[in-house]
Amino acid sequence: MEKTTNGMCWRPKNALIECVVNTKCFEEKNEIEGCIAANECFLERRNWTLCKMNAMNPRYRLRGNPYDVATEDQKKIEARDERIRRRELEEEGIFTK
Repeated sequence: MEKTTNGMCWRPKNALIECVVNTKCFEEKNEIEGCIAANECFLERRNWTLCKMNAMNPRYRLRGNPYDVATEDQKKIEARDERIRRRELEEEGIFTK
């Protein structure tokens, strides 16, 4: 089984993509590039941009990037996905407690 690695700032990036996909512009044009500047997704776009800028800042390499954090809902979803993945591995006999 492959281990999927998430790059830096993947949470803000996914939040931005999800916001753009849910806009009216995307429903009409069906392209992300033309709708990424939608005012509805301003905060998501700002958070993703700041996260990418802070990734290059040496100060945040030690402290952690404040824009690359999970919300409580995301933490619950990630924990659930991890439990499901672990259960599947146990059923296959690959992983034991």
